[in-house]
Amino acid sequence: MYLRFLKSELFRASKHKCVYILILVLAAVLFLESIVFLKFSIPGMSQDDVYSMGQEGYSAEGMSESFNMGFNAGRAVSPVVHDEEEDMSEEDIPAYTLSDFWGEGLFYNDDFPTLYWLNVSSSFHLFAVAVFTALFLGSTYKYGYDKNLIVGNRYRFSLFFARITVIAIYSAILLIATFLMTVVYDLLFTGSVDWNLDSSVLGYSLVSFVLSFAFSMIAVFIATLTKNTAASMTVSIMLSMGFLSLGLSIISFVMTYIFPSLPSDFQLVNYTITQNAEALSLQSTGKEVLRALIVAVVYSFLSIEGSLLIIRRRDIG
Repeated sequence: MYLRFLKSELFRASKHKCVYILILVLAAVLFLESIVFLKFSIPGMSQDDVYSMGQEGYSAEGMSESFNMGFNAGRAVSPVVHDEEEDMSEEDIPAYTLSDFWGEGLFYNDDFPTLYWLNVSSSFHLFAVAVFTALFLGSTYKYGYDKNLIVGNRYRFSLFFARITVIAIYSAILLIATFLMTVVYDLLFTGSVDWNLDSSVLGYSLVSFVLSFAFSMIAVFIATLTKNTAASMTVSIMLSMGFLSLGLSIISFVMTYIFPSLPSDFQLVNYTITQNAEALSLQSTGKEVLRALIVAVVYSFLSIEGSLLIIRRRDIG
């Protein structure tokens, strides 16, 4: 029965316009990101700034790092005179032209794995899977698919697992699309692709998929709990944008102030899906990868169990 449900749900998913629209939006977002990374150059900004901001992820420190990076870049472009009585001569003010901003960007000469990491770590695929999950599951409550598909209670879980399989497949498709689009845009903006592929790229892709699947299971739980497309989509999108991670980062800061005995590196944000997805890189240590996998497994298990509990107690009629 599971395979029949899977075939049915795959067909139903293929009829959702959001499946294709989200991929087109992904292509547009990656196009803009590729312009920023490959063609756009901001005086005062370096690769180290980007790496540092990426490692901080959605935390408060990451927000501060992003602000400082923008502030320093702004100062480089438009120097500020601190002494009102001291006037700068025209020779002291840098004369920037279009060629200073457009040409070879920060990552123009970097290899493909680096560009792929930059695109995946932006985590737009989490946003896309959140929208897809809300619409895909929301339609079952809106149009009553459950009543038509489930003959008896013993088939209820088979249908659920068929649906999360479809969502997992779409998560994989989004990552594959990111890989292919990175290739296309690298060729478009640099004229060649420095592949430099090794096992770290495969490992990074697999861990990213596990994190994406875990996040989609959270979205499934929210959709199953609320039975409302708008509510589940709103909450899932907010989670994908790191609002929870930012909140936990602020709470961690307050806790370390109240309880000085806590370790200096104490961060609740390190145990969220979005933070691990954002901070994960090709150079992540074994400890960081293990933490990401453990977090993903725990969230997946709790979300699936929670969804099954709700389904078990809910009257389909």
